[in-house]
Amino acid sequence: METEELKITNMEFGTTAGTPPTNDYITVYVQNTGTTDVTIMTTVTVTGSGVTGGTTTSATVDKGEDGSFTVDLGSEEWSEGIAYNVVLLSTKGNKFAYTATA
Repeated sequence: METEELKITNMEFGTTAGTPPTNDYITVYVQNTGTTDVTIMTTVTVTGSGVTGGTTTSATVDKGEDGSFTVDLGSEEWSEGIAYNVVLLSTKGNKFAYTATA
């Protein structure tokens, strides 16, 4: 039986240059430690002060491989010093969560 197992190893909080700059994306780094490829859906749950969700490009992380996803927060922004929880959802319905402080 094949098992989806995606370990989120890190999150980086990004800022888009502009006037003013906006804290509008998070890069999520993952490692597929399961026995099958994992495809992530485009909608991402993000919770923390001022943020209610985000989107990413659907992509597959092959078994045994590392990958990353950039989560676009749209018009919402993350704030420094606040903890944010990100939940990636696979096309098979499995959830992979991680919390980090901006």
